[in-house]
Amino acid sequence: ADKVQRQHDAGRLTVRELNVPARNIDVYLEGKWNHGTSSLDDGSYRIDDLKPGTYSMKVRHPGFEEAGRAEVTIAERATVSAMDYALSPKSPGVDISASRYTFTPGSTVGFELRAFRAETVGVTLYAVPEAYLLSDDRHPDSIDPVKAGFRQLEQWKEPVKDFTPYEWRYQTLEVKRTLPVGAYCIEVKGEGASRSRRLFTVSSIGAVVKRSPSSVMVYVSNLITNAPASGVRVGLYD
Repeated sequence: ADKVQRQHDAGRLTVRELNVPARNIDVYLEGKWNHGTSSLDDGSYRIDDLKPGTYSMKVRHPGFEEAGRAEVTIAERATVSAMDYALSPKSPGVDISASRYTFTPGSTVGFELRAFRAETVGVTLYAVPEAYLLSDDRHPDSIDPVKAGFRQLEQWKEPVKDFTPYEWRYQTLEVKRTLPVGAYCIEVKGEGASRSRRLFTVSSIGAVVKRSPSSVMVYVSNLITNAPASGVRVGLYD
């Protein structure tokens, strides 16, 4: 009863509206037995050696919305063909992040860039006023930099390395100029409305703050030498 028969399932995957092949897309048949394959460069796929039964078919890829038909029934010695899908790409995206957001003077200011469906991203560097850092609304993704008093310092286009359609790309992005002590915002823009901003500072001073119900203790050190820093003005704000 468990002898493998020569049933198969085949079809072609395309990118919706463009009608071009969608390659390297995972196709799964899940049931009593599970089967899977990936689409070829021309968008075609084929799953051989299927056992008769009812399967749930799913088409998955990180760059596309998931697609699939609820059920596929494979009969004895039968084939299922023309199981074609037009896949909808996910919206373009971009994200900028870092392992730390304080850099010492003269050091490389670098970030991790993630980009999706973008061959280049636009980068803008702003100087951030102290008043913004002390405000209640410190969410740079939701504000207008000009209205918030940010001062534009530099703009450039950053190529996305090894660009591949519908694949997230990851790379390092470095600020191209030496920055003096201060507060800054870096903004990256991809295709469409995709955008990401992060605040960061350049400083040789770091602080560790510990609080109790009745007191606040602040330890200030030099980030370059790690030595305690004296003569530093410390302010507490509501």
